[in-house]
Amino acid sequence: METAPATTTGLPLSAILAIFFSFIIGIVFGGMALFVFRGFIMNRQLRIAQRKATKMLADSKLEAKDVLVEAKREADKTRNSAETELKERRSELAKQENRVIQKQRRWTASWKTLNSVNSL
Repeated sequence: METAPATTTGLPLSAILAIFFSFIIGIVFGGMALFVFRGFIMNRQLRIAQRKATKMLADSKLEAKDVLVEAKREADKTRNSAETELKERRSELAKQENRVIQKQRRWTASWKTLNSVNSL
């Protein structure tokens, strides 16, 4: 019966080779496990980022809608104010026009009266 030659450490060569290949296989499987784990972590972070982006988009759309509603409300308020002011100015202008017409009629009547008195 032959036995494996012993090394200086006293272990047979086959045991050293078994330990070495076990170490290499462990590194390979460890690397694969690390790669898979890293993929899971990256996918999780990607899903979290996508959820945040979706939420931010929804929030921004809601905020844009609120801003648009407020802008429309403000535009209506400004338009109503301008229409009220226009009505007031037209009313004041009509009053002034009526005063001028009345003065003109009085002057015309006075003029006719003066002309009729002078023609006598």
